[in-house]
Amino acid sequence: MGFIWGKLHNELVQLGKQIEQEENRSELKRNYITTFFSMVESLSFSTRQILLLWHKYNQIELSNEEIFLLKEKSIEIKSNGMIRIKERYFAFESLFKFTYLTYSKHFKKESQYKELINDSRYYIFKEALGIRNRITHPKDSQSIIISNAELSKVYEAHDWYHNFIIEMLDDVVLKKIPTEELIL
Repeated sequence: MGFIWGKLHNELVQLGKQIEQEENRSELKRNYITTFFSMVESLSFSTRQILLLWHKYNQIELSNEEIFLLKEKSIEIKSNGMIRIKERYFAFESLFKFTYLTYSKHFKKESQYKELINDSRYYIFKEALGIRNRITHPKDSQSIIISNAELSKVYEAHDWYHNFIIEMLDDVVLKKIPTEELIL
């Protein structure tokens, strides 16, 4: 997890410096936003992998439903009566909340999770996600323009997320599973 976090965090620091020097370059702002959410998604994926590994090594008990959702799978019955397991794509916010709610239940972090999700900055994080979605799926030329006010929201979302991850994840969790099995 540290490798992904470190590499993408370093990219964000460099992009932030470039933006300070050339604040009118929208492509730098877009790169910052997409890199930030790549980091969020990769850490969320790694957290799901940690939960699955802890379950594999009998450190926590996950329900079958939790396992399927953590693996981003769904189960269906084909017309011939056979079972089919297929990839399932969830909305970002739902999967993010499910991942860390599940994590918080199994690692006794429920109060921290509730406090952080109810923090007003979480709503800024959601607004930043909306900005990311807009620039990722632009409908017109104005969709890819990032204002300084929007970039400030993304910076604030980044601060909230940094605090969220520090509060939620605990190095002890990583020390009890074979690191060669982690996808970093």
